[in-house]
Amino acid sequence: MAELFPNYADEDFSPDPPTHEEIGFDHIVEFDISLLNQAARGEHIAWALSSAMASIMSRYRRRNGLRPYQRQRDRLLAAITSAYLTADRTLPPLCRRSMIFTGMEALAGIVTYWAADDEQRAVWPRDTYADTCAHARIFRNQLHNISLAEEIEERAHRRRAEVIHSLLQTDSNPLLKEGNAMAPSEMGPESHAREQCDFQNSEPEGRAGASAAEDPMQSKAQLYDFDLGSEADDADWNNK
Repeated sequence: MAELFPNYADEDFSPDPPTHEEIGFDHIVEFDISLLNQAARGEHIAWALSSAMASIMSRYRRRNGLRPYQRQRDRLLAAITSAYLTADRTLPPLCRRSMIFTGMEALAGIVTYWAADDEQRAVWPRDTYADTCAHARIFRNQLHNISLAEEIEERAHRRRAEVIHSLLQTDSNPLLKEGNAMAPSEMGPESHAREQCDFQNSEPEGRAGASAAEDPMQSKAQLYDFDLGSEADDADWNNK
């Protein structure tokens, strides 16, 4: 039975089915654990840790509220330890390592207090409890500041990407505003060869007329209406 209902194992087990409130509370605890595990993986660690701390710190003071079971408490503490190791390694220098240790230690103390019964809570010194809450709040505020700075940087990066994308568009690119025509010096070898071929194909007709106009003998022959003949014709005439 304990394998089927791990949250209610051992002394926490109750034969009565869980209420809707208990089921909702279990989902909240699982969500907090998932945020801590996300931080342990280094995925948006500042946001994940800040969100997990905000969720836990909004509930642990409720005297008549539901409290984590022993198994849930142990899972939360294990997730906090894993998240601390990643935070100490990856958070920016802006967040001092001593603050990380003190803040995560305070979060573990809050979870322990959250899961304790009334008798166990009664033995906690009032000053120790207040200091624990203060250290956790200081660290949470620092995480929130880091998360806000990361969001600002992400929005700035997105705006830069949008500007670059708009500049690469044909309609707004200043290099392409005057059309896609290329100057002769900018033409590729294939375009230049194709233009040269077209010029040569149109050359004979134009140059033939120019040659006739430049040859004076050809002009005189046309004037007196006789054919100058060719060298073959001259040879035939001499043989006669």
